[in-house]
Amino acid sequence: MKKLALVSMIGLVLAGCGGGGSDDNGGQTQPQPKAVMGTIESVQSNNIWVNGDKYTVSSVGYGNLNDVMAPTALAPNMMVKLVEHARAGVEVQLEPTMIGMASEVSGNNFKVNGVALTFNGLKGIENGDWVLVSSLPTATEGYKVLSVVKIEADKFDNTVEIEGPVSNLDENTTTFKLGAALTVNYNTAKMDLDSALANDLWVEVTGKMNGATNELDATEVEADDYDDLGNEAEVEGIITAVNHSESYFEVNYRGRFNFDHSTEVELANDRDGSIADIKLGLQVEVESVLRNGQRFATDVEFDNYAGNQWQTFEQEGQAAEGTEAGSFKLNGMTIFTDSKTRYEDGLTFDSLTQVGLIEVDGVVINGKKVAREIERED
Repeated sequence: MKKLALVSMIGLVLAGCGGGGSDDNGGQTQPQPKAVMGTIESVQSNNIWVNGDKYTVSSVGYGNLNDVMAPTALAPNMMVKLVEHARAGVEVQLEPTMIGMASEVSGNNFKVNGVALTFNGLKGIENGDWVLVSSLPTATEGYKVLSVVKIEADKFDNTVEIEGPVSNLDENTTTFKLGAALTVNYNTAKMDLDSALANDLWVEVTGKMNGATNELDATEVEADDYDDLGNEAEVEGIITAVNHSESYFEVNYRGRFNFDHSTEVELANDRDGSIADIKLGLQVEVESVLRNGQRFATDVEFDNYAGNQWQTFEQEGQAAEGTEAGSFKLNGMTIFTDSKTRYEDGLTFDSLTQVGLIEVDGVVINGKKVAREIERED
């Protein structure tokens, strides 16, 4: 199983040397996915391995910046995308979850841009160091850190970056929060969104930290999704929503993948699976194609299927009034809602007790059952 990634990228076709696609059958080149994305598995000199394939690196860039670090400075578990392919090698574009200054470093705990993080491999990082952080999403609004790499801030134009879901949006003050602590001021930011800015929208924000307010003054707010993937693509990450009745699931809170009878499912150890095995919280690799403007999963592969699942639950029944704010009762069980709860079939929180039977899929967070999707029961 290939390494996981929390990135989005434009589609491209990789072929020829350096892409790890050549075999011993007449020297022909096997086809590569049109969108190649992943975390670095290993680094040897100017060569890196991403998603099981070897690539020779010609340069390393970030956004519009070129040559921000030497290929030999790349490290395992850094999130990357491959933006060019030629005999001379690939250009690697870094796709971190965060860029910023480390602070309050203590053991495995630290902060970047005011957001509290934990990483067991936090060695050689000191207060004041600028770092790249790569991570995976969690059931909460936290981050599961994969790697922390020290950088030269001036090579990155002293630019701060952070990804995550929008919360506490206040259009009057033109602010919102990312994570639990960071306030983003988007008053003068360029907005690169397909829809209006809203709570729960996953965005990538770049800008500068304001020392006077301890806020991030955004220069750009961009919707971070998979809409610009090529006709064929491969995405890896965490299943963050699934709706079997409507035949779709979501990866990394960002992109929806439809599935049908033609979707192949593979469990660990090359065991065949089924659509029923697509469950919330599993680590997954998805190969997909565009059909009539919608993205369909052609192949879904899990790694270590039995052990990588969030603690989840499913309940069906008639909802009753809850005893705590944002909660309701179902079969005597207290179920909470939060900013990531999805309401299907025209449901709202206020209508749950009035519509008859409902079906709830959710996760357990700090001992509480929290709904991730609520729909009418057929």
